[in-house]
Amino acid sequence: MTILRTIFVAGALCASASVSAQDGGCRPEFVDTTENVNVSGIQIGAGERARENFEVRVRNAAGNGPCEAFLRIARRDSVAFDDPVDFNFSSGGQRLEVLADDATAGPINNDLFLRGVPGTRNGRGVRVQLSFPTEWGLDAGVYSREFVVTLRDGAGDLVDTLELSVRVNIPSAVALRIVGASGRGSVRRINLGTLDPDAFTRSDPFGLRIWSTSPYRVEFTSENQGVLRHSQGRDEIPYVLRMRGEKVDLMGANGREFVEHTDSLGDMHPLRVMVEPFFAEAGKYADRVRVSVSAI
Repeated sequence: MTILRTIFVAGALCASASVSAQDGGCRPEFVDTTENVNVSGIQIGAGERARENFEVRVRNAAGNGPCEAFLRIARRDSVAFDDPVDFNFSSGGQRLEVLADDATAGPINNDLFLRGVPGTRNGRGVRVQLSFPTEWGLDAGVYSREFVVTLRDGAGDLVDTLELSVRVNIPSAVALRIVGASGRGSVRRINLGTLDPDAFTRSDPFGLRIWSTSPYRVEFTSENQGVLRHSQGRDEIPYVLRMRGEKVDLMGANGREFVEHTDSLGDMHPLRVMVEPFFAEAGKYADRVRVSVSAI
């Protein structure tokens, strides 16, 4: 993925009652023993969030009509709770807190109450939504996580389990903003004011703020090969563009690579333009510099 910018340089519902065994006719279970959820097509950016719906089916194995049960979700793997991907589950508007393990009791009313679990072979589908924020700060790659979904009777006793595997593909993505420059959108302007041929002229500081989920590369392309050109093309004034204090080669290969993804605030790369004393014809001078940022 490549981002292009141009610099123009110019002078819950709760169940309160316990569930009975219904005279031995209630034995809730999952129809399947495993469920796989794959999440792709993720959009990265401020306020973005991925959502994926899936379904688990439950039935009354006793086959004597409908009964009731409670559903709970816990971690199966050993990934710590500071996991960069903040997985959340909900069903019917109720958020299900992910517990440390299947033996841990969650907050009061955290379990999902399932009413009317049928005794039919295919049972009843329980729709669950997996969601997680996909804002800047994530690292591109594939994340696989294991969860266990449990069914419990009215006394809180475990009656069945389902293994839930979640696979998430965080894509390589970049975003670029030019800060400290006038203008809007993809074209920004740096005005150097009146150039003094007998003194150094320096722009006010400005810079690039870059967000990326992967290592990235920054490149600059000058329309005039690193010179300010007279508006009528009659003369040129050389200038220097510096990034993080280092001179950018505007006449050749000038790519800079950064080997890590950014945090949620992004990376700030300070820029500055300097013009040394010169001899040139009076008039207006300008150059156009294109900045491109690519995920690598």
